[in-house]
Amino acid sequence: MDNEFKTIYVSGYGGDESKGHQIISSYDDLKQEFARLNVPSEVIDNSNIDFKDNVILIAHLGEKNTGGYGIDVEKIEFEEETLIIQTKLSVPEKGGNVTMAITNPFCITIIPKAKKYSVK
Repeated sequence: MDNEFKTIYVSGYGGDESKGHQIISSYDDLKQEFARLNVPSEVIDNSNIDFKDNVILIAHLGEKNTGGYGIDVEKIEFEEETLIIQTKLSVPEKGGNVTMAITNPFCITIIPKAKKYSVK
């Protein structure tokens, strides 16, 4: 099985208030979710997403009190029929300068289709 993935968009603003994830398996659902998250339409246009073999993972870090937080996919691997997705979280440096604003970090990643998904 293919263990390749490609993050196509990362933002500190506009994600869901709670930590979680979504799996998107159609172009229409993707367009609707991009509109909800205010993702530029060029991101879809430039991604060449093949929904026959791939899906989209949108991983949300949840609401944070300052800037400096982020989430991204670090690695993926198959265990039988389940795709295990390991995320990487970024946190601000202790005592570092951060944006004083409520943020909702998220990332959008193209991943291979699987029967089940586990996001860690």
